Amino acid sequence: KGVLVPHHDAAAAQPQHVDDLASHLSSLTVSSAARPTCTRIGVILDLHYLEIAAKEYSLRTSWDPAALEAELVKHYISRSCPSCQITITHRLAADSGGARTRSGDAKRRLHDRLRSRGYALHLSPNKAGGGGATLRHGRQPVQQGATDVVVSTLLFELAGAFAAAPLVDEICLVAGDSDFQPCLRRLLAARPGLRVCVVANERSVQRGYRRWLEGKDDGKDTSNEEASKNCRRRFVALKDLLRGMKP
Repeated sequence: KGVLVPHHDAAAAQPQHVDDLASHLSSLTVSSAARPTCTRIGVILDLHYLEIAAKEYSLRTSWDPAALEAELVKHYISRSCPSCQITITHRLAADSGGARTRSGDAKRRLHDRLRSRGYALHLSPNKAGGGGATLRHGRQPVQQGATDVVVSTLLFELAGAFAAAPLVDEICLVAGDSDFQPCLRRLLAARPGLRVCVVANERSVQRGYRRWLEGKDDGKDTSNEEASKNCRRRFVALKDLLRGMKP
């Protein structure tokens, strides 16, 4: 009296229930592993730098933003993670305002194409002056806006300096100035999961900066492929992108 006797049918069914649960969990694990990893990419374009580099290929400002992204994903980003699903989630560009000249009109047309592609443009106003020098008719020369300062703030934005976590998994920076190296060092140290890819002209980029991007600054003689496996930073040559973008 007072003793509960287990139901034999329920007891017999319990092992079967455990087996079904284990099998179900196993299938979920396999399904999750087979699902491709989604990699969020943030692209930052230094348009002043890109205009100078593209001049060599008769492009200057007459290139298509969609073609640039296609070449970037096809040749470089996809190689770092072939099984990843690549998604460009942030598109940012920095440039000067542009003068009311023929070249300035071409630059504004490029800005319109970038906006249509979803790029957020950050324009720095051109500065008048040049150490007291004057041009004909008493006008002062116009100096390029401080796009490098804007690019630095955009790097911090994507790295999540103003958020709890990075906004992207990898930053793709199209700019060749080695002055960005201290900024990139700080971001990579603060965000262990973040990766950086710098696209620049291999003939003009500073040698020490390039070796650092390729993971060769530790004195070891390693190949680009080997270094990239153990490094969260990469260097890629801009010329291959521009060749693929030629009409």
